[in-house]
Amino acid sequence: MSALPICEKCGALSSAGARFCANCGGPLAPVTQPQSVMGQATGTIPDIQPRAAFGYSAPLPVQHATSDVSRTTTGLLLLIVGTLLGPLPYANLVGGVLAIVGAILVIVGRKEFGPAHSRNTIWSIIIFCVGLAIVFVSSAVFLQAVTSAAFANATGNALNPATLSETLSSSFNTLLIGAAIGAAILGIAQVLFTYAIQNQNGKILLWCGYAASLAVAVVEFIIIGPLITNAASQSFTGTTYNPAPFNSLQTELGLLRLLGFIPAVLFASALYIAWSRIGKGEIPSTVEQPAKPRNPGPFGKPP
Repeated sequence: MSALPICEKCGALSSAGARFCANCGGPLAPVTQPQSVMGQATGTIPDIQPRAAFGYSAPLPVQHATSDVSRTTTGLLLLIVGTLLGPLPYANLVGGVLAIVGAILVIVGRKEFGPAHSRNTIWSIIIFCVGLAIVFVSSAVFLQAVTSAAFANATGNALNPATLSETLSSSFNTLLIGAAIGAAILGIAQVLFTYAIQNQNGKILLWCGYAASLAVAVVEFIIIGPLITNAASQSFTGTTYNPAPFNSLQTELGLLRLLGFIPAVLFASALYIAWSRIGKGEIPSTVEQPAKPRNPGPFGKPP
């Protein structure tokens, strides 16, 4: 039904389609056909302008998705820098802080990259805590042995030099073994952390970095163990402690830490691949689709 025109001067109704008022003869304004919601009355879809054209922000799910992607991108970049700074003396402290902040950002923004990445991230945190606990316990055992030896020497109940040297060497070897086991577990966490958002090359680099970290840990144990034993025997040859052998040993250990650049570069390269995939729009891609329902049977139920 068409709307009847109303005269603006006298307010009288006129017949549909009339151009002049039947009462006063004044011109009538054309009447437009009202359009129902979604064009149901006319069969057409109304021209709805985008929300952004009226100054509205994007819907909340879109905002959250954008924030998660931005956090993950920033977190990966910080992890790259922190990983490369890890083997450097003094700079490793800054690298550790950057790596922690980057890991937190990746954890917070994990959900937008699918359930596989979200699940791997949680497992990576658990495995990382286990490896860190092993390293902490090994360090505590070593510090306890060193503290006991120092306390005995200060109270005049010091062991003979040979026994003291053997005690320190044994405790340090325990520290190295614990650190190697902890590093192996921490490496698994590092691989798992970004495994789901890597392409094939990135996954290969992650496993190569893990293998390189294990090889470096074995080499360091083989080299450092005899060096510690030799430095301990030289420091406690007489009745007094000689710190010179251990001071020179610190320089050698600093050079050995540079071997850590090999796995660091491999891990950083894998992180860069994941970071570049986000920048190219390869990820996040479509989220894993649920399983398709089976065809219904004759009574509307799956066979």
